[in-house]
Amino acid sequence: MKTKERKNLINRWHLVVLVGILAFLIVGSCYIYYQTELKNIRNEKYEELKAIADLKISQILQWRVDRIQDANSAQSVFFGKAITEYALDNSDKILEKNLLLRLLQYEKQYKYEDAFLLDKNMKMLLTADYELTNLDKNTLQNCIQAAEIRKTICSDIYYNSERKKALIEIVTPVYKNTDLVAFMVLQNNPESFLFPLVQSWPTPSKTAETVLIKRDGDDLLFINDVRHVKNTALRLRIPLTTTKIAGVQAILGKRGVSESEDYRGIKVIADLRSIPGTNWFMITKMDKSELFKDLNTMTSMMILFLVIILLLLAAGLTMIFRFRQHNIYSELNKAESELRQTEKELQATLLNIGDAVISSSLENKIQSMNPMAEKLTGWEEKEAIGKPINEVFHLINGENRLSVENVIDELLNRKKSGNLSDQLVMVSNRNEEIPVSLSIASLSDFDREHKGYMIVFRDETDEYEAELKLKYSEEMLSNLFQLGPFPTALVRLSDQKIMDVNLSYTELYGFSKDEIIGKSILEIGRWNDPLKQSEFLDRLQNQENIDNLEFDFRLKSGELRKGMITTRKIDFHHEKYVVGRIQDITDQWLAESALKDREEQYRSLFESMLNGYAYCHAIYEDGIPVDFEFLKVNKALETLTGIKDVEGHKISEFLPTLRESDPELFDFYKAFIANNEPARFEYFMNSMGQWFVFTVYSHRKDYFVVIFDVITERKKTEQALIESENRFRSTLDNMMEGCQIIDFDWKYFYMNTAAANFGKLRKGEMIGKKVTDFYPDFESTDMFKALKKCMNERISLRQEFYFKHPDGSDAWFDFSIQPVPEGIFILSLDVSERRLAQEELRLMNKELDNRVKERTIQLESANQELESFSYSVSHDLRAPLRHIAGYSQILTNDFKADLPEKAQNYLSTIVQVVKTMSTLIDDLLQFSRTGRTELKKLVFSMDQLLNEAMTPIIQALEDRNIEWDIQSLPKINGDYNLLKQVWSNLLSNAVKYSRDRSPAKIRIGCIKKQDENVFFIADNGVGFEMKYADKLFGVFQRLHSVEQFEGTGIGLANVRRIIARHGGRTWADSKLNEGATFYFSLPREI
Repeated sequence: MKTKERKNLINRWHLVVLVGILAFLIVGSCYIYYQTELKNIRNEKYEELKAIADLKISQILQWRVDRIQDANSAQSVFFGKAITEYALDNSDKILEKNLLLRLLQYEKQYKYEDAFLLDKNMKMLLTADYELTNLDKNTLQNCIQAAEIRKTICSDIYYNSERKKALIEIVTPVYKNTDLVAFMVLQNNPESFLFPLVQSWPTPSKTAETVLIKRDGDDLLFINDVRHVKNTALRLRIPLTTTKIAGVQAILGKRGVSESEDYRGIKVIADLRSIPGTNWFMITKMDKSELFKDLNTMTSMMILFLVIILLLLAAGLTMIFRFRQHNIYSELNKAESELRQTEKELQATLLNIGDAVISSSLENKIQSMNPMAEKLTGWEEKEAIGKPINEVFHLINGENRLSVENVIDELLNRKKSGNLSDQLVMVSNRNEEIPVSLSIASLSDFDREHKGYMIVFRDETDEYEAELKLKYSEEMLSNLFQLGPFPTALVRLSDQKIMDVNLSYTELYGFSKDEIIGKSILEIGRWNDPLKQSEFLDRLQNQENIDNLEFDFRLKSGELRKGMITTRKIDFHHEKYVVGRIQDITDQWLAESALKDREEQYRSLFESMLNGYAYCHAIYEDGIPVDFEFLKVNKALETLTGIKDVEGHKISEFLPTLRESDPELFDFYKAFIANNEPARFEYFMNSMGQWFVFTVYSHRKDYFVVIFDVITERKKTEQALIESENRFRSTLDNMMEGCQIIDFDWKYFYMNTAAANFGKLRKGEMIGKKVTDFYPDFESTDMFKALKKCMNERISLRQEFYFKHPDGSDAWFDFSIQPVPEGIFILSLDVSERRLAQEELRLMNKELDNRVKERTIQLESANQELESFSYSVSHDLRAPLRHIAGYSQILTNDFKADLPEKAQNYLSTIVQVVKTMSTLIDDLLQFSRTGRTELKKLVFSMDQLLNEAMTPIIQALEDRNIEWDIQSLPKINGDYNLLKQVWSNLLSNAVKYSRDRSPAKIRIGCIKKQDENVFFIADNGVGFEMKYADKLFGVFQRLHSVEQFEGTGIGLANVRRIIARHGGRTWADSKLNEGATFYFSLPREI
């Protein structure tokens, strides 16, 4: 009793160990789960970032391709030709208007900031924005780059100083033959599409963003605005030495997904990419805190739950321990009384059970027998008690027929060796042989003192016969097992050793049967995933049946395969076994993986496709389709139509008037449902006011797919193009010039009426016919050789040709030939009359040249006479003046005291008038020489010339207070001495007419224009009224009296004559008492 009590007591430390084990298992499970979720979330987000980056880069590259295609239109036949003609001659106002409309179309239809044309020198030709006067230096550099590579370029994003914003420029060089004639520049504001495209994010997120960056010197420069800092586009910089920043890592060559920091110093997960064809990099990132936010929340809840579970577990086990200790002793007392009752019940059971029971003493004497033992042995209990057990319970070996001499010892030995199941046969008192199964057990009292043995046995006659049948079945099953198509193994659960395998198993793994039998499944199974192997073994130990568990394993050769295992537990000879069937699903798995990848790709494409997609189910009433239900749609449907949350709803819920507004569309729907034939068509939906292109197909009855896109803008463009083409065709048909297109087979493809009239034929009979059908000798003409060269070499040509008609008449034509996709386009003009006029003009010019030579000789003679006359006048006039001045001076010097004051004043006046007359004669002579002197042009610095002209004037000034403002002047090509005289006259006037001002202000500068340089000199002097401006540059014309300001009135006339001889202009601008500005222009010859 004490022993039983000790065994039933539970040690307190056992509970402590149990709690520890349970806690360790729970914590370990939670940690494994956490690590698994962490890995899954990280992989999922990495793939999401990669997918978003791939999508955005493809969209950016497509955007750049579209912009380049827009600009390439400048190289098309008609538009490129129009640009070329305008660049060479911009006086055609109709052509200018058409080009301006085309440029405005780029702005309005394609959303460009501006579109303009530049000539080959990068000067403005035509612009849609009349406020644009100056060009940013980046625009000029982009034009130079496009000209160097001779094709359209899409520039980098830069800050345009003229427009005060970030721009992208698409520049197309336009050529005539191989000569550059113009540039077309399209300016796009990236904030209109590119930046929103980059900054958008397909899923809700508080921190995720995509940024474009580039390297700018030793810094990282952000191209677009970032999410968390305002106004950063082309402003935010980070030194490249800050290598922990994601953008810096991208510029330094790192690619792919990594953990780093962003511009705020926040930890992020970022995908680093470079954008092909640009110097841009794209960073697709998300804050690490947001990435693992849900996992952290779940972890906190898991820890809280774990603590609660452990506390509850400890409290429960403590209560159980106390409750158990309290009740254990009462249970032991109760158990003793119940044991006695059990003995009585056991006695009754022995009397009634189906098994035979015999008990014997230590001396192997019969002590008791139950009724079944009496029946099987043929002995009654009262006869058998006290008899040796060998006498009553006689056994023989069923295989060798030998008698068992000592039943007890034999049974104990067999029990010890585990051979009790071997066949034994009992010989009854009636000499009947009965196959029996038996067991033996020791009998002890409450103090475990050995008292004897109890033998339990049963008639196995039926079982013996069944066993024979079973052996036969086992042989059949063994054959089926060995020859089964699937690799199969029999594993003993107790030690997990392989007991048998079939042929398919050895063929699969590559091991022989001897290498497998007796080995542990850990040795042969060769699982690639230890966790899954551990899970499999745990389930085997728990005797679970496993269905279709997938696992990775290696063959003997080391090859990695994928399998699927199914197990069933069986009991065999009182031993538990497992039959495992393995199916090699490597090929199937590879196919399914590829299918899943394709399905994922299609799903991603479905969600990101720009076209609307709807999967629908037809709805009938009385057998007629009257409506349909949306089963699955993509995001583009909502974007294109504005209709939201349509899945699970009918079209009539959103467009109730569809049948009335668009009956043709509904008629098509009914016809499509009836025949299920795929269709593609364009239709204007009155119910939505939009043009759509629909593609419809069905994969099974009453279900169909609709893929659509909104093409309203395209339709408008097509209509505009049709109208434009009609206008161009009408223009060509009604032109006075001949227009014709000849294809590569030398057939007339197109011809207007003028061209037919030039050829003296009818247009209708010429189209589709060869040229030689009308002009048999055409191929022997110079015209044919030129046309053939243009046709074969795809070059342009302009040339005049002599042509002889079949009727004998002849004519001259001016041909302008351009290659076109159909062949060559010829613009022709009958210049026969012009040729005749040119010949007449040539003869007239020849006659005129002769007359000019005669007149030149006469003019040279007249000039010599004029020079002699000028000298004579100068000499003859100066001699009397010198006499008058001399005698007046003598009178003043010698007889001043004898002359009255009034006479002295007269003499002073005479002397002054003589000086004035002398100056006037000098100026007239100079004016005369200026018109005859040969120009000696050379290139020199206008700054140097101005400095030389100013020096004597400044030296002659006394204490004048003058503020000079002189700009830098360009180099020019002209006569140095004559232009120095121009500046001397203008400077003298500015100083003279501002002498009443203090300070006097004189400003000198130059305005550079396309074809000329305009020089000016401005002062703040007395000025003049503009109504007298025409008199300024005439000889002897003065606006002020000599008493006010000295002078002869010839200086400005001389200025005008010198500037006119240089091919320039002179003019002035002024307000009375507010100063004057004098201008003169010189052609830009350098």
